[in-house]
Amino acid sequence: MIPGYTGFVPKSQNYFSRTYAETCREALSEFDREQRLRFEKAAVPDFTPKHSSSLPERKVTPPQIANLTPLPRYNTALAPISKEASPYLSPEAWHPHGSPYFMDNENPHKYFISGFTGYVPKARFLMGTGYPITTNKALIQFNQEINKSDPGTFPLPGEPRVGYSLPPISTIYPSNLGLLPSYTGHVPGYRFQYGHTFGHLTHNSLGLSTVQKQMAA
Repeated sequence: MIPGYTGFVPKSQNYFSRTYAETCREALSEFDREQRLRFEKAAVPDFTPKHSSSLPERKVTPPQIANLTPLPRYNTALAPISKEASPYLSPEAWHPHGSPYFMDNENPHKYFISGFTGYVPKARFLMGTGYPITTNKALIQFNQEINKSDPGTFPLPGEPRVGYSLPPISTIYPSNLGLLPSYTGHVPGYRFQYGHTFGHLTHNSLGLSTVQKQMAA
């Protein structure tokens, strides 16, 4: 081996205080001698017995089943009423708690677990706490606002919808006004208009076409 070889040299850990070439030569020679001796021993069959034959023979006798005394059969004092035992029903078994929207405000399960991707009303403006605490506060605030309104407007699950009506929804695109500049939603036809203010270009977005708005300007 030339100096600088970084591979493994078997038996090189047994030689030191020599040059690298001498160390590798002696190590490889020792490794080659061990390999030759191992191959020679493997080629000669070994006929020596592995176990001594001087052990005494064991006499195995069949079990004396006929001499065993049979055990008496006892009957219980109570008569069985069924062949199989009835299944166990735990008194503390898990039951679904229902929707957190309709739980009482004092219910400890009135929250959404972390990872819930649905909409939670009033949770947008709460921050600085964990998701379960945030959703709990948001749902309580939402229920308080619902209770202040007409109770018959929002029926609970399972109740008949007698006199049920949706709350009035404000118009998104007014016909007589333009939208506020901070509005970030979609405005039909707005992407093809330019040269005027946001309020002017969003005036009566659903009633006038892009060409009519440009002509009116």
